[in-house]
Amino acid sequence: MIDYDGVHWLEKAAKAGYAKAQDALGRAYHQGVGVRQDRKEALRWFRLAGEQGHPVAQTNAGVIYERDFYLCDYELAARWYERAAKAGYAPAMIHLGDLYQFGEGVPRSFTIAQSWYAVASKSDDPKIAGRARERMRAGMARSLELDVAVFCLGDRFPTPGQLFDAVIAAGIAEKVLYPDAGRAVDPDLQAAYDEIDRTNRAGQQRWNDLAMDGLTMAHDDARRRRR
Repeated sequence: MIDYDGVHWLEKAAKAGYAKAQDALGRAYHQGVGVRQDRKEALRWFRLAGEQGHPVAQTNAGVIYERDFYLCDYELAARWYERAAKAGYAPAMIHLGDLYQFGEGVPRSFTIAQSWYAVASKSDDPKIAGRARERMRAGMARSLELDVAVFCLGDRFPTPGQLFDAVIAAGIAEKVLYPDAGRAVDPDLQAAYDEIDRTNRAGQQRWNDLAMDGLTMAHDDARRRRR
């Protein structure tokens, strides 16, 4: 429990620019521990820490923007979650997936939501991984393919952002390249695939041969497991 004296020293460290102290002070203001509860002040400290690349603080800022009645701004929530998610922070991936699932602050996209859940499901924290898998099970139509894609591509794409891009490609490939799976091609996925094709033709290839090899492996494996 942080008392008044603890907050005093925490504030000195936060004002000196220490990101961990800024995040901790933000949590103190958010919860009203050792200080009067002030979510606006909490957000200020979370943002300061977040600007220094602190993924927990970035996520905490996103939570306030998503859930606070007076400070709610879904677009800003999505931006902060995305920064933390691309840095590899699994809880932010789940939050960001939720926004895409319901189209809050971002265009609604089941594929993007499920892709973030799939990446988060590989978290070393069993509770976080379990939460991500629960989200994926809520959309069972695609969870198997995405789960296999993450497994097959995880070693090939070292950063969460690269892995997410590859999983998104897996979702597009499954819809466009395997139409015999019995699922209609969603317009947004077709548009995304068309954009990839356009950039490839322009010499700005986004998905390299290694990615497509990995996607082929993923979907071959998925098909075998479905039989």
